Amino acid sequence: FEQSRRVIPLATVSAVLHMNDNGIIVKDESGETYEFTFQADRDACFNLLLSLHGRVSIYKLNRNQEDHDVEGSKNEQPQERSSDSMLRRSLSMPVSKSPLKTDGGTGGGIGDSGGDATEDDYLAACTVANMADDEAQSKRSLVKEITEGKITIAGWATAKKYGASDEASSEDLRENWIKYRDAKNPTYGEKVIDGFRLACTMDEYFDLFLANDADKYGYGAYQRKLGDSELDVTPWHLSEKDGVSLCRKVSYVHPVNAPMAPPSAAASKQQRFRRFGSHGMSIETRTEVKDIPMTDCFHVDDQLLVEPTPDGGVSLTGRFEIRFIKRTMFRSIIANTTNGEFVSWFQGYKLMLIEALKGREGSVERGTSEAEEGGVERVGGSVPVTPTKSEVVTKAETTFLPTKSELYVLVLVVLVALLVVLQFMLMLQMRASNQAYLQMSANQDRLYDMLAQILESASTSSCDSTCV
Repeated sequence: FEQSRRVIPLATVSAVLHMNDNGIIVKDESGETYEFTFQADRDACFNLLLSLHGRVSIYKLNRNQEDHDVEGSKNEQPQERSSDSMLRRSLSMPVSKSPLKTDGGTGGGIGDSGGDATEDDYLAACTVANMADDEAQSKRSLVKEITEGKITIAGWATAKKYGASDEASSEDLRENWIKYRDAKNPTYGEKVIDGFRLACTMDEYFDLFLANDADKYGYGAYQRKLGDSELDVTPWHLSEKDGVSLCRKVSYVHPVNAPMAPPSAAASKQQRFRRFGSHGMSIETRTEVKDIPMTDCFHVDDQLLVEPTPDGGVSLTGRFEIRFIKRTMFRSIIANTTNGEFVSWFQGYKLMLIEALKGREGSVERGTSEAEEGGVERVGGSVPVTPTKSEVVTKAETTFLPTKSELYVLVLVVLVALLVVLQFMLMLQMRASNQAYLQMSANQDRLYDMLAQILESASTSSCDSTCV
């Protein structure tokens, strides 16, 4: 990549701010802001600015001397300054005695007393700058060595500064890879790809699918094929947690097709890459979605394991798990929907791998579990046989992984069915009640008739007695 330099007088800097995960914003007295993005460690540059401010003890030039310089320059032809002279001038400008603020406020006032920089101050500042440049270069070299799986002695020395242990031999790396591959913690409950074999080396896999310049088949290109927009993939940078892994962030806007949800939502993938020499490498990804209800209750962790095979290819294993961090009554709906989306994601990713390696002899071979499930057939000859997209979709449909809209329709149908059943039971109960009422009325009528007959008989008997 190309490097560019911009010289900003140290005296005119009023604030230094953090920007995202790998950037710095520098604001000067005029209100103009400069944004810098770093492949190397952002914090090292940030600390360098503070170190320069503390090491260089310089005071403001008086106004008369400044006016004299302006007046003398009128009779001189303009001359182009070198980067070294501009840096020297920047360090000789006035600086504030108070430290630069990092919380977004403005810096302290500029000192009013005059004075020029000394040669020792200039050399001290250059020494600090050179040390920072050397450290950044060491980290860039280590990043390259990690991707190649060949960390040098100098690379291990740099890695130890960020928590790495002693230099690991090839046998140690093999044991570490086996422990990592077979670890039960953290768990990954859903295994979508198992032993999917590709005819490429681990170096070729990284260059084609994971490198910063993997524009055609990288993560960013695949997310675009899925319909995502506003993609931003940061370069790999050294992780300061262990000194032997790399990190990056993939940000994008994902379309949403669900009721009572926005048409799109911001999402991000935090990725961690580690290579265990020539024995294997892994890509861990944590996916988080924002701007949608209940997405703060969970995140999804997935893992891709790439391991060399005896025939010179690699074997790919992909698995994931939904990790709930809050309680929610919709846990089962979230799990079913998210499982379906990630299964589709892995199936599409596998198709992209096949496409990228199309034309290679023996480019694709299924694993053991996929052979039992009727997965991708082994390729023979120079022309690979790959499954069509419709075949993969048909296979996915047989597993019945409903979408959010389908789940909502299913719940609505069940509620309507319950209402119909309740209404029918109520009608039966009312009908039974009506029949009982009619029977009771009939019995009452018969009773009235019997009473009338008894009264009539009694009256007749009474009349007969009177006559006698």
